[in-house]
Amino acid sequence: MLNRRITLAALALMLAGGIASAQKQKKIPVAPDAGPKEQDIQLGQKLAQQVEQQMYVVPNKELTDYINRVGKRLVATGMLDTDFPYSFKVVQEKSLNAFALPGGPMFVHTGLIAAAENEAQLAGVLAHELSHVSLRHGIANSSKQQTAAGIGQVAGAVLGGLLGGGLGQLAQAGAAMAGQSFAMKYSRSAEADADLLGAYTMAKAGYNPLELGRFFEKLEAEAGGDPGKVAEFFSSHPNPGNRTKMIEEQMRFMTPGPYTTQMGNLAAMKKIVASLPPSPKAKEGPRATLAPAGGAMPASFPTSRNMTALTTPSFSISHPDNWQPAKSQQGGLTITPEGGLVEGGIGAGMMMGGFAPRRARDLRGATEELVQGFVQNGQMTVTQQAQQIEVDGQPAIMVHLSGPSPYQNQREKDVLITLPLRGQVLYMVFVAPESRFGELEPMFKEMVRSFRAARR
Repeated sequence: MLNRRITLAALALMLAGGIASAQKQKKIPVAPDAGPKEQDIQLGQKLAQQVEQQMYVVPNKELTDYINRVGKRLVATGMLDTDFPYSFKVVQEKSLNAFALPGGPMFVHTGLIAAAENEAQLAGVLAHELSHVSLRHGIANSSKQQTAAGIGQVAGAVLGGLLGGGLGQLAQAGAAMAGQSFAMKYSRSAEADADLLGAYTMAKAGYNPLELGRFFEKLEAEAGGDPGKVAEFFSSHPNPGNRTKMIEEQMRFMTPGPYTTQMGNLAAMKKIVASLPPSPKAKEGPRATLAPAGGAMPASFPTSRNMTALTTPSFSISHPDNWQPAKSQQGGLTITPEGGLVEGGIGAGMMMGGFAPRRARDLRGATEELVQGFVQNGQMTVTQQAQQIEVDGQPAIMVHLSGPSPYQNQREKDVLITLPLRGQVLYMVFVAPESRFGELEPMFKEMVRSFRAARR
């Protein structure tokens, strides 16, 4: 009997060893060929300027130096793309988040510093965000406003040239896009890749990579108690699955411990955060309210019959006087009714951007290229093929699309209109839940009819 038990035990060990040996090192993700890296850097610099205009950068040197030491320790591992000029700043914001923009600028919320249980958890979030930058996820993310940005040239930044100084009047309204609007919106596969590269980066920097998974679990627990603190994070970072399990399975392939890195005194940093006076930005004028992504669709989208004109050096367009125009994070334009602006995008209203195609030489080809980007990266489908129309007496193209709505249990209808403007392609997208599109369609049509290009 004893021999039989020994044999069974040995067999069990052999089987366990066979299972363990079958686990292979996952291929560490690398960035795709997404064009010159300068486009990442340029976009990140433009967005960083907007962040610093709309969010309060904490001027405390001790806190900033600490975050920089942690960030630079991660970059120094060589696991990340060192062609990008990474930078690290702290912004006064209670929500648990940090976000890195294309090309390397990173902003760490004070709420994240306050919530981290140890430096490894803080480093884990930074490593995850840096991995998004290194893998160039921000240039090819799935947000509809940013989908166009990944095609050829940055959409919206192009529009900035068309708008010229005309967006100056939107500076206050643009503050509504602060905070969550700057966070890149990622797919689950991009999240998984950032987890994997981030964990390997942590281990090589001397941090326990398991703390990355543990902190995400902490965020999920927080979501049950105070969802407002973490809704922003999960709207831009969908859960790709059991992060901790994935990291555990890969740890034997990572740089071994001991994981003892300490770049400073986190407890002292928490005291600094707790002692900060109220943010001066909080004293500014009222901001438009952003509905949470995944929330219920508003009972109504208030639409005045009184129209007001928005005029830029390149064009003018009229909209209901109770709809709010605002700058998008790429320097483009949104015009939305109350309840239409949602965390991470638009649920109802109009957005406008500029587009410089890579290959197309005419308007129809440029439109096809733009639509292809929406379909591939924005989870959208074409419901009505392109047809030629006229806008302001000039040839234009209209395409109908459908996709997931940011409102809970809703699909949305999108009408894309493209037209040439000053040697570029201007696009307008009119958005509403499918069940409510008919309600807003007359106003959308009136806005199109009101469009006037500036005549030179």
